[in-house]
Amino acid sequence: MRRTLPLALLLAPTVLAAQLPNPSLRGLALGGSYTVLARGYEATAWNPALLGARGNPGFTLGLDGQLEFGSNSYGLNDFQKYAGSTLSPADKTYLLSKIDTSLDLRTSVGISPVGMSIGPLAVSLGTASYGTFGLGKDAVDLALNGSATRTNPFTLAGSHGSGWAATTLAASIGIPIPMPLGHLSVGATYKKVWGNGLMQAGEISSSFASYPLINANGTGQALYTNYPTGFDPSKKPMDVFSSNGSPGSGYGVDVGGVLDLPGGLRVGATLVNALGSMTWDASRLTYERTTYTVTQTTSGSVTNPPPTRTTLVGSQIDTDPVAKAFKDSLLAHGSFAKLARVGASVHLGGLLLVGEGQLRLSSGLDNQPQQAVSAGAEYVLLGVLPLRAGIGTDFSNALTFSAGTGLYVGPIHIDVGASDVSSSTRSGVRVGAGFSLMF
Repeated sequence: MRRTLPLALLLAPTVLAAQLPNPSLRGLALGGSYTVLARGYEATAWNPALLGARGNPGFTLGLDGQLEFGSNSYGLNDFQKYAGSTLSPADKTYLLSKIDTSLDLRTSVGISPVGMSIGPLAVSLGTASYGTFGLGKDAVDLALNGSATRTNPFTLAGSHGSGWAATTLAASIGIPIPMPLGHLSVGATYKKVWGNGLMQAGEISSSFASYPLINANGTGQALYTNYPTGFDPSKKPMDVFSSNGSPGSGYGVDVGGVLDLPGGLRVGATLVNALGSMTWDASRLTYERTTYTVTQTTSGSVTNPPPTRTTLVGSQIDTDPVAKAFKDSLLAHGSFAKLARVGASVHLGGLLLVGEGQLRLSSGLDNQPQQAVSAGAEYVLLGVLPLRAGIGTDFSNALTFSAGTGLYVGPIHIDVGASDVSSSTRSGVRVGAGFSLMF
């Protein structure tokens, strides 16, 4: 068996890092307020009841892609200000002061290569990946200031990494229900999930000193899903859906409802993963614990023996208490979050206003906030140029500003969107583009 740590999990750049990627750039531009607005195939990720709502297109076909990158310590302004510049002592002090225990860099990708709806039925296919890498504050201090002026040892405490990737096929149906007042529709989505990869890494112990002599040691651990020899999705894309490429498997069921009222008012709600589970094949896990040592003698020579490594596969992991605890900590949150969303929209002449609230009922891999609210507005200029803006917050310290536009030429819709997340713990930027046909 070939042991592989997929770099895509670390390098592949959170609406985005969800079980089913958000297939709508319109929703991104409206601050994520889309539970009552998604159309056609977009409803698979937002609210299946919209497939039975008034104004649902008879046929839609589209593809979308979105990217998020960010940090727990630095915002977009910091990257723009300091990237490529020579840092002064004051700059270094400022940058170090913004780090709590570690500097985390994260990246997330959501790709929906195909989505289609015909009347009240829709299907979509999407792949999502998420990766984060954290470097302990002491290690950042060493990188910024060097070790020449420090006599006590540096450590890598707080350094860590994690990531996952999953592919989801979703099928939805929306059913209209006659009412004497307004128009009610309900719907459901079934999601089949292939878990393509899962990993976690972290520091166990470390120390680095260079005065008066170099003395460095460190022990770290990593746990990751492995793949058989010959697994190569770049040459054999269907390997992603085979047992070779999916060490994890699961499902989810979403349910939703939408009510259209007189006066252009619409309200709706969705329960994401009302039913569902996600499991990872323990026999496909590899654990590695590695220790490095570098010492310098009084004569100046440096001793750097080969690292010592412990490798455990499958059931062997449970025989090592440290490895088992590390595995249990990863698998304890190996599923996807359960969410409740409510939203409302209203048309005021040519202006569309929308608002939404979200509550996390259970946590998971997708790192959804405990609660969040958002609002957005859209105006379509001359019927062909949509102008959109949105704002959102998680009631903690994250504030998101979004904007986007597009081009409508008959059934052809081209959309772009972006958002800037300002937060002391989760700043970042999301961007994306999409193309769709809607009849």
